[in-house]
Amino acid sequence: MSSQYFDVAGMVLSQQLPALLELIDPDKLLYASDTPYTPTPAVIGLANKLETTDLLSPSLKTKMFRQNAQRLFKL
Repeated sequence: MSSQYFDVAGMVLSQQLPALLELIDPDKLLYASDTPYTPTPAVIGLANKLETTDLLSPSLKTKMFRQNAQRLFKL
């Protein structure tokens, strides 16, 4: 699994995200790396929950929302 990336644009709170973080390198965590199939209002709601959760540190949120994708996609 060390070469895999994980997108958490779906419903990952409150059980899936903590379990995933125990298994993977946080540098492999992405948010919305492609076009979501979920309706826009739901995507916005889920993103807001991830932005405000205490399960992620501010630095991990920055990695998940921006830095990891920038590195992966060479942006």
